[in-house]
Amino acid sequence: AGCSRDCEEWQRVLADATLARADAEGAGAALDQLAAHEADLGADLRLMAVRLALAAGRADEALRRSEAIPGRPAALLAVRARIARRDIPAAATAAATLQQAEPGDEEAALLLAECRAAEGRFAEALAIATAAALPRRPGVERVLLLAAIELELNGEAACAARLALLDQPDHGIPLVRVFAAAWPRMPLEPDPARPMRRQDVEHLPGFPGAACRLAAALVRNGEAAAAARYLVLVAEQLPNPARHRRRRVWWQAGNAFRAAGDWSRAMGCWFKALG
Repeated sequence: AGCSRDCEEWQRVLADATLARADAEGAGAALDQLAAHEADLGADLRLMAVRLALAAGRADEALRRSEAIPGRPAALLAVRARIARRDIPAAATAAATLQQAEPGDEEAALLLAECRAAEGRFAEALAIATAAALPRRPGVERVLLLAAIELELNGEAACAARLALLDQPDHGIPLVRVFAAAWPRMPLEPDPARPMRRQDVEHLPGFPGAACRLAAALVRNGEAAAAARYLVLVAEQLPNPARHRRRRVWWQAGNAFRAAGDWSRAMGCWFKALG
């Protein structure tokens, strides 16, 4: 017998085909394939489309899609989209509402903690991400966020202590690959089959102190070009009230470009640090 496009089997086949396309050609191509069936997408596939838009860097589309879907899962994705768009005030307000409604929800707490960290309120972010109401055993995303916050506040040793909580690190996650490349003797050892890629730094948190520490470690371990790229991204995102921290990041970006042999871009970063 045939199967209409709203039946469970057809939706599952389309989901499998979309994931295969994402593996082969990336999230953007997979999203375009899914969008060709827009009118036939069920609830799960509509949420998949939001996740693909986020993975493809299409934050505006992710926000538009998530706001058209009712329910808490879509609301959490909408917060992620606002964070990706750097609309931190709106993201923080929405995350706080979701976290207050379900204090034990790890995802909502992490999104709120990420917003507070983006606002420079790192101690508050740490408290939110370690609240007693959350599951006793942290998930991978929470461990990585805690490690980044600890790196910002307390340095490499505190970061390493958080990373030690990962039983089986997933080197498919960009932050895992970057931590392993920066500190090969820390709890996360590099995986030769899945080494750090230069574009991995585009997925890292923009915490200025953590960025400087992480970039310095990357330079020491032969990844100066990736370190410079990361620092430029962080410096460009820092708000005007963080001028002194931004100057420090620009200066270290210049040092990283110098280590990579790119003196022209090094001088450009140093001038921005002094300007």
